[in-house]
Amino acid sequence: MLKAFEKIRRFGVFDHYSRPADIEDFAELNLIYGWNYAGKTTLSRVFRSVEKQALHPDYGSAEFEISTHNNSPVTVNSLATHSLKVRVFNSDFVKDNLSWDGEAFNPILLLGQQSIQAQQEIVKNDALLIRLREGYRRKAATIRRRDEALREKKTEQAKGIKQTLQLVEAFTATHLNQDLSTVGSNPAEHLQTDGEVVDLLQAATADERGILPKIDRLEGRMSVVDPTDGIYELLAQKPSMANTIKYLAEHAQVADWVRTGLALHNNKDKCEFCGNQLESKRMECLRAHFSKDIEVLEALLRKKQIELLNLRLRAPDLHKSDFYPQLRSDLEAYQSNLWRSIKSYNDYLDILSALVDEKLSAPFNQVECPRYDEELGEDVRRASVLFDLLIQKNNEITATFGETKRQASAKLKLHYAAKFFIAERLDLYQQTSLLLEKQKSWYEQAGNRLSARNKVLHAQISQAQKGREELNDFIAKFLVGSNVAVAVTTVDGAERFQLMRNDVPAKNLSEGERTAIAYAFFLIKLKEDTDMSDLIVYVDDPISSLDSNHIFQINAVTKEFFFWYDSAEKKTKLTVKQLFISTHNFEFLSLAKELPIQKKNRRSFYFVKRVCPGRSTFIAMPPSIMRYNSEYQYLWHVIYDFHQATDKTDLEKLLALPNAMRRFVELYTYAKFPADESVDKRASVVFGAETSKRVMKLLHYFSHANNLMRISQNNEFLCDIENVVNELVDLVQADRQHYDALMSALA
Repeated sequence: MLKAFEKIRRFGVFDHYSRPADIEDFAELNLIYGWNYAGKTTLSRVFRSVEKQALHPDYGSAEFEISTHNNSPVTVNSLATHSLKVRVFNSDFVKDNLSWDGEAFNPILLLGQQSIQAQQEIVKNDALLIRLREGYRRKAATIRRRDEALREKKTEQAKGIKQTLQLVEAFTATHLNQDLSTVGSNPAEHLQTDGEVVDLLQAATADERGILPKIDRLEGRMSVVDPTDGIYELLAQKPSMANTIKYLAEHAQVADWVRTGLALHNNKDKCEFCGNQLESKRMECLRAHFSKDIEVLEALLRKKQIELLNLRLRAPDLHKSDFYPQLRSDLEAYQSNLWRSIKSYNDYLDILSALVDEKLSAPFNQVECPRYDEELGEDVRRASVLFDLLIQKNNEITATFGETKRQASAKLKLHYAAKFFIAERLDLYQQTSLLLEKQKSWYEQAGNRLSARNKVLHAQISQAQKGREELNDFIAKFLVGSNVAVAVTTVDGAERFQLMRNDVPAKNLSEGERTAIAYAFFLIKLKEDTDMSDLIVYVDDPISSLDSNHIFQINAVTKEFFFWYDSAEKKTKLTVKQLFISTHNFEFLSLAKELPIQKKNRRSFYFVKRVCPGRSTFIAMPPSIMRYNSEYQYLWHVIYDFHQATDKTDLEKLLALPNAMRRFVELYTYAKFPADESVDKRASVVFGAETSKRVMKLLHYFSHANNLMRISQNNEFLCDIENVVNELVDLVQADRQHYDALMSALA
């Protein structure tokens, strides 16, 4: 708990205050009394500085020290770090927490500092949201314009690609976008040369009606072997010469003629040529010439002839029309090379065949045979391989015509997409788009954050209004018969409080009504703390501008709210840790004296008074104030004390006197003449016109807020104060019964 004000420097009227030696420590309950402008609100602002953990802005150079029971004093330097939970009700609280909207308009009451601050933040957020939405709209519009322009270009490009490739299937900007995504990382990689584009276009636009039939491959048909296998031996071989007729051996043609004739004259006895008789001996001699060796040799030679014939190669009978256009440029060279190599090989076979014929015609002669050049066969093999590959390609085109067409089309699509990507500088476009999207996203995210924040703030405001029913209960207790209550209304989609009187908007609330509503709100605000028992509460004049009936209500509610009876310990306790109540109203002070905590060690009384112009002090409550039960009695004490004083220039007495006299006159004249008239008119009736004019003129002059300055300046009216006091005492003495009662209270 707080213990005492040890010092206060440069804090308004507490310019150089130090704790007096005879003042008690703060207790659980602390009652503070003082005249208006004495410094009670200034003290409450010291407490509020502790609550806000920052100096009041009006006292930037102030210093103070408040001792505590845990020996951790609160100073200006420790404001930001202390752990005390202080709550203050004063004019600053009212200003910060209640907003009264207009006099002639339907008033909207925003309750709670959080609600007011939340609404202010909502207003700022809404203004910023407008800017964010405009920024988002501009970025979105820029993105939309760019995208629409590019989309039109893509549509035209896609249409051109479809026409160029003679596509039957759909090809739109959407399909182009897919290809642009493919080429985006490296568009140059997908570009084709002019020649490649021509070939690909030819394949991509080929008509399916032009599909060619497959061509038989050359595999196995162009196999080349060495044709001289065994031929050298046959050509060099000689038949047995035992029965050889020399003439026939030397004349091959005659020998052939004879051999043919022998076959024609089997079982004949006459010559078919000349008709002469055939001699059997001669016939046997001729048949002996053609021995078995010769027959075998001839048979082998004829077999070789057939082998050589079978080895002859035949070039495939193919034409340009058998091949696809893209292969025809190679066809002529490959085919010419094949034909040449085949002819060379076949020519060598012809030479061998002629040599065999020569041997057949002269079997007894040795025939020279030229050596075989293996390059002949190798040439045929190489040429046939190339040509066969060409056939294979042609057949593959036939087999994969649709796939080839598709691949060619796909390559060209990527080629044209890459050209479009480069021409339109889509890499830069994408970078710019990313930047614009990022900026748009920032506007959107910032707007979402603000919108989310506004929801939280609206929730805070809505939560503050949950105390409406309890607030109305307090208002009903404070302002009995006023018919003022808080209703919930909606402003710009948000809940707000509106003060109503008899179900219509309340206008022109009195200061007393505002004070009562503000105090009611303060009490509810205290309940927002989960543990009120840890709070230190300072209440500054909760009855300002209220009449006596309402003062009783304020006191009753204060008693009900802050005090409770612990049946277990059989004693009254505070609902908070420590309570301070200050007032200028003697009647309220008297009521506060009767609050349930009565033990001296649990409550303390203090007095705030001016000691000179611009300076006040905080001291223990004087016994003279403590002993009176009514303000009226105390006022008479102040007046009569000055009347009896020998030193009429005591500044402390002079400072209190004008307000005390004016308040006493108000109460005295009302008691003597209880009419709803001004104090001047009542005084005129009670004192007489001339006396009342002289008394009231002086009291009006010195009893206002500037009376300190006027008194300190020894104004010409100052010398008449003593005369007015004497005259007022004489007037009251004339009312003997009233005077005796007052003097009895002073005894």
